[in-house]
Amino acid sequence: MWNVSVAKSGRVLMALDGQAVALGSLSTASGNLELSDTTDSVDDGRIEQSFFVAENEDYFATRTSRCVKLWGLRSDQAVLTREIALTLQDDQTTGHCESNMHDPNVFLTSIIQDGFSLWDVRAASQLCYSQNMSVTPQTKFKWNPFIPYWIAASTEKNVQIYDLRYTGNKPMCILPTPHANDVFASASANMSVRLVQLKL
Repeated sequence: MWNVSVAKSGRVLMALDGQAVALGSLSTASGNLELSDTTDSVDDGRIEQSFFVAENEDYFATRTSRCVKLWGLRSDQAVLTREIALTLQDDQTTGHCESNMHDPNVFLTSIIQDGFSLWDVRAASQLCYSQNMSVTPQTKFKWNPFIPYWIAASTEKNVQIYDLRYTGNKPMCILPTPHANDVFASASANMSVRLVQLKL
């Protein structure tokens, strides 16, 4: 299965069999996908995710189990900009990456059983936030759709909500649920939390 990411402008990223990323655009005239460039094959694992970052879509990121790379787009040509400095132990792998709906220049990377970090492409992709975690692996992350500095992390046992204005090792709220992967958690400005159970 191909990993596909579509930007608002109609630009498309496809991870081809997990080995390379193709860049294209949707033609409004024919409705077909027109490819403009393909990255070199990766040699550090299968591409698990690819997504656009930066407001003008001039960067995209790719994630394998061992690294996250940031690519720059110059006239629809993909150029490797840098490898995000993730410190992995031998038994660790990268986890979920997530683009930011509130600020497209910021994106999240995570390491299984070690926490998550935020990166800003405007500051030469420098680390702008880091959160260490406990032993419980987090599988998914989502920004709160209404509050830009709240993020939810899902584990096998619960949903944890973090306030990005503060650093520390503890979430501001833990929502115990045996079906964390089937729960969407949202929080509002009055510090209330709403859970929606997706599993029937």
